[in-house]
Parts: sequence; structure tokens; C-alpha cells
Amino acid sequence: MPEPIKIPDDINSRVILSTDTRVYELSALPEKIKVNITNNTNDTISTGARYHIEFFDHDQCLWRKLSLPKSVTHNNKEYILIFTDIEYTLNPGASTNVEQGHFNHWNFFSKGRHRIVMEYIKPDFKRTNEKYKTYAEFYIE
Repeated sequence: MPEPIKIPDDINSRVILSTDTRVYELSALPEKIKVNITNNTNDTISTGARYHIEFFDHDQCLWRKLSLPKSVTHNNKEYILIFTDIEYTLNPGASTNVEQGHFNHWNFFSKGRHRIVMEYIKPDFKRTNEKYKTYAEFYIE
């Protein structure tokens, strides 16, 4: 009898992004959300607070990037949206919470599946120039 095939448990060997809330009301989106990034790899990784949001286009069966306006108007005053890009270094097994601002300013065109996308790099970035992405999926109702 052949040996059973070993399937790697990649959920325990990758970088995981998650949110406390998985469902948001389109009419009541919060200004900020908390995301947790967990490093389940054997590498020390670096990431930042910068992120973008994608939505799932069911007609094309693919993820599309949402746009964020450069500024917003509040009480007849225009404000430029600024990201504070703090670098986080996560050792293997470590995690951190990141508060993402401007969440309610993204151009959410429709209800449905969306995801937050954050990039991270590994220690060999200078040699490889490779960036990796991690995702936290959520729904807009």
C-alpha cells in the first residue's frame, strides 16, 4: 500500500491578515478599522501601515482595486488624506494590531466581497526585490 501524501499545512506557515469585523454596513462604514497581522513563517518580515482595498468582480471573476480620493470635503473644508506609514518588524510567531485609517473614504461601489491587501518583505529583499501580499476578506452589506 502506498504511503499517504503529506499535504503541507500552509495556514501555519504564512503571514495572516485578519480583522475583528467581517461584515460592514455600506451606510455606516467606520473611519478606522483594526487589522491583525501574524507572522507564521520562519523569517522575520517587515511591513507597513499602508494598505489598499479590492473588491471581487463577479462578472469577470477577478479582484479589482478600489480607488481612494486624494482629498475629502467635510464641513465645506477640503482635507488631504494622509497615510502614516509606520514600519513593523515581525519575528517568526509574532503578531501586531494595526489601525487602518480612512476606511470609510474608499470608493465602495457595491455591496459584496472585499479584501484588505497589505504587503510585506522578507530579509532577502535587497537581493530578490520580492514583495509579498497578505489579505483579509470582509463583506459589505
